[in-house]
Amino acid sequence: MLFALPGPRSRLQAPHAPKRSPGRCGTRRPVLRLIALFAAACGLAVANIYFSQPLIGISAPELRLHAGLAGLIVALTQLGYGAGLLLLVPLADVAENRRLAILLLGGVVLGLLGICLSQSAAGFLIS
Repeated sequence: MLFALPGPRSRLQAPHAPKRSPGRCGTRRPVLRLIALFAAACGLAVANIYFSQPLIGISAPELRLHAGLAGLIVALTQLGYGAGLLLLVPLADVAENRRLAILLLGGVVLGLLGICLSQSAAGFLIS
C-alpha cells in the first residue's frame, strides 16, 4: 500500500515518510548569513558618503577652502551618489553586468586618483 488511508495524515503522504518540521531544512542559516552580508555591504557603501563630515574641519584648511564652502565636500559627495543611483543603476538593465562593473570601478579609481593628486580646492571638489 503506497498511500495511507484518510485520517490524521494526508492522503498523498507515504505511510513511513519522515515528518518535516518547518524551518529545519538546513538552508535557512546560510540565507540569513548572506542577507546579513548584503546588509552590511549596503550599510558601509551608504555610510561612506557621510564619513567625510567629521573630517571637514581638518580638510578645509589643507585645501585652503573657506569654512562656509567646506560643506560642499559632503554635499557634492551626496549629489554624486544620488546621480549615480539615478543614472548608472538603470544601465544594469541595458549593459552587461560584468562590463558595467569594470567600467564603474575604473571611474572610481580615476576619481580617487584625481582626489589624491589635486593641488587645489576646485580640483578636489571636481574629482
